[in-house]
Amino acid sequence: MKKNKGFTLVELMISMVIVAIAMLGFAALMAISAKTTQTNTSKSTGTATIQSFAKVIQNSRDAIQKVVNGAQPVVIEVLADGTSNASVFSANNTSLENLLTDIQANLGNMPKVQNAGFRMTIQRNEVADAGVFVYNVQMTLIYQPNGERGGDNVDALNLPGDFVLCGNTAQNIKDRNDRNVICNSLGMRL
Repeated sequence: MKKNKGFTLVELMISMVIVAIAMLGFAALMAISAKTTQTNTSKSTGTATIQSFAKVIQNSRDAIQKVVNGAQPVVIEVLADGTSNASVFSANNTSLENLLTDIQANLGNMPKVQNAGFRMTIQRNEVADAGVFVYNVQMTLIYQPNGERGGDNVDALNLPGDFVLCGNTAQNIKDRNDRNVICNSLGMRL
């Protein structure tokens, strides 16, 4: 009998199935890689934005001093849609008004972001026996990147109420992941 050299139809079909499975795995890997790249880009944008806010705030100590004149912390919130509670604090304080206008403009110009908010908490502390005041400023930037994980199925941020999502409890972290929310926080002293 003469032996045929080559592959049988069954062997060819099995090899095609194996190649197809490998290609599907590669495609899934590419999709995950693209999503991760987009998330990291959004986080980098948020970090750069909050650092730019910090630079502006560092140069605004006089404006901060006019706002915080007691021991109670002051919380200022600015949202990308232009709403803010800052009018209470910025009356007769053009430095602060200019600062908050810059922050609002930057929030509105964050690329690939569908919703954003900025919260600044300022606490005045007196340095013991020195008669000098130190201002602790805690800034939080909260936002939802466009087009990531769920798209239109993701609950939109309800600001300012959703600033609570930036907490560090297990539930806050789970809620941030479920709702595709990114928080950047930065603290500084003036």
